[in-house]
Amino acid sequence: AHKPTRRQVMEANATVTNATPMGILPLHEGWNRIYKLGVLPLQQSVEGRGSELWGANKFIMVYDLVFKMCIQRDPYNYSEELYDNYCKAVAAYTIMGEARLRQCATKSSIDFLEEFYLRWSRFLTYIGRMSGVFKHLDIYYTPCNSLRSTSSEGTFQFGSRVVEKHMQRVLRLASDIHSCRAS
Repeated sequence: AHKPTRRQVMEANATVTNATPMGILPLHEGWNRIYKLGVLPLQQSVEGRGSELWGANKFIMVYDLVFKMCIQRDPYNYSEELYDNYCKAVAAYTIMGEARLRQCATKSSIDFLEEFYLRWSRFLTYIGRMSGVFKHLDIYYTPCNSLRSTSSEGTFQFGSRVVEKHMQRVLRLASDIHSCRAS
């Protein structure tokens, strides 16, 4: 038979008592706050829909939430879940950007190249800020579990979803434009 892990036993005991110890931030509540205060406003800010939505105060507030959720003792240490949610948020942002790029693919070559540059530029801003907010995961969780750092995971997702799919076209269009201008 399968023996439950220490974490499963502790979670079961916590469920039986049905009470979260005082001072503990539950996963659902903590992630909702991180998403509403940090992830969503950051995405909107990077996309040019309200730079006032993201600033130093929000960064500190959200960073503190991530930090607290990563240092809570088991079974309330949510580093794994935060890393998974981080990856999902980055994937969703990348997919949104890739969809916009596909929309521009039907337009002119210049429009497509400009959108590719815009997507890349915005992604670099986004991933820099997101990995800053989730920095505490890279201090202990990712190295101890042989996972990509938050920045590397984001770069990997963008590379595999956007760059690999479109780089040949980008290079061909840039070459065509260069050849036209050189003539």
